[in-house]
Amino acid sequence: MGRLVREVVELGDLVKEAIKYRSRRALAKLLTIIEDNPEVLRPYYRELFGSVPKSRLVGITGPPGVGKSSLINRLIKELRSRGYSVAVVAVDPASPLSGGSLLGDRVRVRELDEGVFFRSMSTPPNEDIPWKVILATELLNSAGFDYVILEHPGSGQTNVRVSDLVDLLLVVMQPLTGDDIQLIKAGVTEVGDVYVINKADLPQASFFFRVAESLIGGVGRDGIKPRIVLTSALNGTGIPELINVINELFSEMGSSGVLSRRRFRRRVIEVYCLGLTYVKLLYDEVFSSVKDSSTMKGVISGDVDVLSASEYVFRELVRRIKSLGNEVIGN
Repeated sequence: MGRLVREVVELGDLVKEAIKYRSRRALAKLLTIIEDNPEVLRPYYRELFGSVPKSRLVGITGPPGVGKSSLINRLIKELRSRGYSVAVVAVDPASPLSGGSLLGDRVRVRELDEGVFFRSMSTPPNEDIPWKVILATELLNSAGFDYVILEHPGSGQTNVRVSDLVDLLLVVMQPLTGDDIQLIKAGVTEVGDVYVINKADLPQASFFFRVAESLIGGVGRDGIKPRIVLTSALNGTGIPELINVINELFSEMGSSGVLSRRRFRRRVIEVYCLGLTYVKLLYDEVFSSVKDSSTMKGVISGDVDVLSASEYVFRELVRRIKSLGNEVIGN
C-alpha cells in the first residue's frame, strides 16, 4: 500500500512539473508512459489531455529527402528569436519487418534550449497518425507551448489524414524531383495551407515555384487561399518570411472562425481515432485467443471459408464486448 501511494504521489509531481513548469524531464517521462501504457495516467487524463486547444499546432509533411528536419531546425531558431516556445513531435516510420525505427531526436534537431522540446515517436507502417502521437500533441498543448510542430513522414495519396489533426499544414517539396507531377496526382494540393519549395539554392527552384503557383492557385480547404514560400534550410533564405506567412494565416483563420472549426473537427477525429484504437486492441486480443481454434484450422485445411471464419471472429469480439459491458454494469 505504501509503495502504491508513493507511486501515485510521484506521478502527481511529474504531472505538475510538466504542466505547470513545462519541465522537459517530466514531459519526456510522461511521453514514455504514454508509449508504454497510458492507462497508468488515468487519474490525470483531464489535466493532461483535456485542455482547450491553445498551442498553434502546425503539421509539416512531404516526401523523404526534401529537408523537413533541416527546415524545422531553421523554424525553431527563428521562432525562438521571436520569443515563442516550441515543441516538436517527429513521427518516424517503423520497419515493416523488424518494427524498429531510427528515432530522429538523436540526429535531427540542433536548436535546443529551455524553450524547446523535441520527441521522436515511431509508428507502424499501416498507421498514418498513431494514437500515441495524438496524446503527445494534446499533452504538449496542455503544457502551454506556443507552437507544437508535428513532423509527418511522407505525403501523397495515403498520408493526408495529418491535415485533419493540425491547425495548419505545411507541405514541403523541392525542385528537380518530379514533385510537379506529384502535385497533380497525389492530392496534396487539396490539403496544404502553405506549400514550401525548399532547397531554393538548387537550379530551377524559381521555375518550380512558378509551376506550383499555376497548379495550386485559387482557394484551398476551408476557404483559405494557400500560400507558396520559397526557402532554403541550408542558408536560411525565406525562413523569416515563412514564419510571417504562418502567423498571418493563424490571424486570418482566427478572425474568420476557421481555426475554431478546425480545432473542433480535430477533437472529433481524435475521439474517433482513439475509440477505434480501443476496438482494434480488443480485436487483436480476441483474434489471438481464437487463432488456434478448430474454425481457424479449418481455414488452413480448406474445410471453412475465410468469410465464415471472419464472422466467427466477429461474433467472438461481440461476445467479449458484451462481457466487458456486464463487468462495467456489475461494478
